Amino acid sequence: MLGVGPPAKRGLVTDTLLIRPELQPNSLYNFSKNYRILNLTGKMNNLISKIIKAGLIVGTLDILSAFIYYFIKTGEKNVFNVLKFVASGIFGKEAFSGGNRMIVAGLVLHYIIAVAFTIFFFWLFPKIKSFSKNAILTGVIYGLFIWMVMNLVVVPLSNIGNRPFTIVNTLINVIILIVCIGIPLSFMANTFYKEEKPNSVPFQRQQ
Repeated sequence: MLGVGPPAKRGLVTDTLLIRPELQPNSLYNFSKNYRILNLTGKMNNLISKIIKAGLIVGTLDILSAFIYYFIKTGEKNVFNVLKFVASGIFGKEAFSGGNRMIVAGLVLHYIIAVAFTIFFFWLFPKIKSFSKNAILTGVIYGLFIWMVMNLVVVPLSNIGNRPFTIVNTLINVIILIVCIGIPLSFMANTFYKEEKPNSVPFQRQQ
């Protein structure tokens, strides 16, 4: 027919875009954007879950070690006095006569501190490349860091105040923090970040 040329050749992509307009460039970009958001959300949920589990694990190891050390040192069977001591950081001397309520408060406060140090470590770990090279050394360093923060900053500023310094007590507390918190956190963070491989993002818009 006059004025009408041969039908244009169309490929599979062209046909698909005509049949399904939602797959046109803007829609592809929106799909890619939503995909990235969902991917980041999934990774964030995974990270939060790992941090909570790690915090509970190291917090439990630490408090059990504190119970054992308290029993060996004092001979007292009521190891829950350790938790009252933790609670005294907020409630002062009243914590030691507060009963079960102070025991629960001390336990909650203990796990809050454990999770806080866990969050900080998981945030710090990928920023310092040398951390992943030697998990044990990293754990030792972080255990020492926790001891310094707690004994030079947190405890003196709390209602507990400054405590007498003894070499034996300090060494035992440092070892507990290294073995029960520093090294386990180092291995758990190292494993987590090795498993977290960046996923390819389809339909990424070129700049």
